[in-house]
Amino acid sequence: MELSGNFMNTINNSGWITNYRDMKKKFRQNYDDDTYYFMALNVLLSMFKYDEKVYEPELFDSILHETGCCALVNTELSKYTPAFCNFVGGDRYPDGFFKDAFVLLLDGTSRTYKDWRENKEIFVFFNNLTKTCDTFIEKYAYLLTNCDTSLDCNILFSRKKPIPIVKDNKTKNQIDKIFADLDKGEFKTIVTDVKVSDLINENTQPISVLNLSEVESSRYIQYLSQLHDNLISRLFFHMGLSMSDTSKQAQVTQAELNKNKATALAFLEGWKTPRKFGFDEIERKTGEKLFFDFSPIWKVEMSNQLYSEREKDASQLADSENESDASQLAESEVSDNENG
Repeated sequence: MELSGNFMNTINNSGWITNYRDMKKKFRQNYDDDTYYFMALNVLLSMFKYDEKVYEPELFDSILHETGCCALVNTELSKYTPAFCNFVGGDRYPDGFFKDAFVLLLDGTSRTYKDWRENKEIFVFFNNLTKTCDTFIEKYAYLLTNCDTSLDCNILFSRKKPIPIVKDNKTKNQIDKIFADLDKGEFKTIVTDVKVSDLINENTQPISVLNLSEVESSRYIQYLSQLHDNLISRLFFHMGLSMSDTSKQAQVTQAELNKNKATALAFLEGWKTPRKFGFDEIERKTGEKLFFDFSPIWKVEMSNQLYSEREKDASQLADSENESDASQLAESEVSDNENG
């Protein structure tokens, strides 16, 4: 134990831990941004299931989401190895794309493929219908990180003590000791020359303080917390996952909970369509059909959303039919009364 203690003292005195903590604090903002960025990306990477012949499918999807384009090329690792892709050259296809595809593999090597649309050694995929990366991930990571920063500030300032302003070190040390004891739950007696009657009647000169506390403002933390939840809900909505906004609590109706589910499905279709086109191109050029579909958990989510939409449509149809029947019955009764 003594050796361990000496060892830890040596580490602490060396300044290594201090430097590490300073470095960690310096880059904390980047860590916070990355927390939400990779959380969202991790959810997106669980969306699709690919054929086992696709090497590192998570890498394939990650490149698509982060750059908007990915190529599957034939390497010693696999016939379908993901690579970063860009388009170069002088000749263009009718839609404006250059005919040469430049790819960069993770080992640092690069290749150029001619006429990539017909070349059987390369298969180009796009992330979505606009052929772009998913910039919303970084946007929401930034917003959520700033929301967390605001929460941290409000929480800290809701518990800060007033800072006494004194003229000598002796008084300072006494006050510091009192605060330290209060933090431990210990209460101390104060020794002073002031009469008890003056203390009771508040006739003594008060100690000046610098008040950094905003305890009253801490009630606004609930709104920041709600904003955080709403941002998370919007983020997942843009990933095709419909989440209910409970900010209105008791006033929320089932119709309001279901109203955005069809829109959420549109985001999923925007990712699925270009991927399916890419695998159709593989089959067209090589005759090989590779498996591709939504993962089981996303199938469940889509099924639930579609069921809710069908249930809502059926309910609306039933209401319409009931209104029609009631109208016909009322007209029949009016006619009978007139004939009677």
